[in-house]
Amino acid sequence: MSEHPGTAAKAGTLFLWIITIAAAAGMALAGVTKFTSSEMWTGLFSGWGYPAAFAYVIGFLEVSGALAFLVPRFATYAGTLIALIMSGAVITILVHDSGMQLSIPATNLVVFAAVAFLRRDLRWTPGAGSQG
Repeated sequence: MSEHPGTAAKAGTLFLWIITIAAAAGMALAGVTKFTSSEMWTGLFSGWGYPAAFAYVIGFLEVSGALAFLVPRFATYAGTLIALIMSGAVITILVHDSGMQLSIPATNLVVFAAVAFLRRDLRWTPGAGSQG
């Protein structure tokens, strides 16, 4: 028996959605913790030499980016934003030898960048008009 044409493409799309939803949920949760555990995060950001309020900015961008990541037309932009934030996290952890796990932001960087790349053909383009 041979596979139906398009079955692999459907499986790939399903896998991409699973990765997208899982990554967005994890990032949204990470962003929310910047507000729910604000004392811890503002202390960490201050210790790294950033203004304490920067924790709230990052939290807002993480939550906003995670939500936008779920919309295919915005996923490339949101994924790029979060990949940049995760690049900053990786650099901060390396420079400050803070004892925090490097694997989480590094994995997020790769996942968000990969999905941003894979969704690039669906991205919204200013002035492109309604494409369906």
